[in-house]
Amino acid sequence: MTETADARRLLWADVAKGACIVLVVLHHVVGKVAVQALDAAGLSVAADAWEQLTLLLKPLRMPLFFLVSGVFAAGAVRRPWRASRARLAGGYYLYVVWLLVYVAFYAVETASPANRTTSVRELLGDLVWAETSMWFLQALVLYFVVARLVRRLPVLPVLAVAAALSAASGAVGIEENNKVAVLAHLVYFLVGALLPEVVRRAAATSRPSWRLAAAYVVLGLAAVHLPLPWTVGSLLASAAGLPLGVALAVRLARTGLADPLAWLGRRTLHVYVLHLVVLLSLVPLLGPLLATGAPTAVLVLAPVWLTALVAAGSLALGALLERSPLRSLLVPPAVVTGRRTTPARERVSRSA
Repeated sequence: MTETADARRLLWADVAKGACIVLVVLHHVVGKVAVQALDAAGLSVAADAWEQLTLLLKPLRMPLFFLVSGVFAAGAVRRPWRASRARLAGGYYLYVVWLLVYVAFYAVETASPANRTTSVRELLGDLVWAETSMWFLQALVLYFVVARLVRRLPVLPVLAVAAALSAASGAVGIEENNKVAVLAHLVYFLVGALLPEVVRRAAATSRPSWRLAAAYVVLGLAAVHLPLPWTVGSLLASAAGLPLGVALAVRLARTGLADPLAWLGRRTLHVYVLHLVVLLSLVPLLGPLLATGAPTAVLVLAPVWLTALVAAGSLALGALLERSPLRSLLVPPAVVTGRRTTPARERVSRSA
């Protein structure tokens, strides 16, 4: 298959990544800024509605992101270990760099709710098992290693064990949500990495349906409100959420939103690592607008326009960093990856 045809075939995957990173930004906008602003303005109903919405999207948001990441990594999983050096070293390098960036950032920004690394002991622990919001970067490295190790084993038993780990991860006494997330999302990456053709064939024939959407909503609400372990309820909801998410991405890939979402999907690294810096830096500037005197419509829709503002700011800041002496914050240097240069296309589409 030609490069152009393959790129067209996977357009839905980049669209899915773009949509998922928007939902990640929305989640943090709601949890760290909007809910507090709406409660302070006496709009607790709107605050609860936004909070319930982002919780309902949780079994879709990161599972779909990891499924697509697994599909993109499937070819590399089957290559020799020596061919994976750049991916592994570069991925872990980015995790460590941004872990340290956020240690410094949260030492200055102390007001927002966040998972903070406040001691050398916690920092050393984070180097092994991520607890902070940068857990996604470490998880990609760990999942790639696991996929390489199990690639020759029977796929269905491997996925069954990974699903059992996902369901049980909330009941093993781990208090940190992000540490649980590292365990819980492995199964979605493995599905994409070990069964990429199955995912692609499913995408080629998928159609969004009201029944699938209704099943996801029912299972998602059950995961949020029923007294089940969250990881069990979320896994069940994801069983409907993943095919729904793929079908919606395929449908979006046929609309005018395809190009902007796919463009964003190839730059998820910029948004992922920078959006919290941008968001929490904007809060003092937007304080008067988010105060109780602001128009009700402005406050109720704050998650929408703040998400757009933060995503745009993250992309702009990322573009500036890539063209500055701080480029190594986003592009692993050759001394880490062993490469003389990092191809631009691979950098933007695969490193995240």
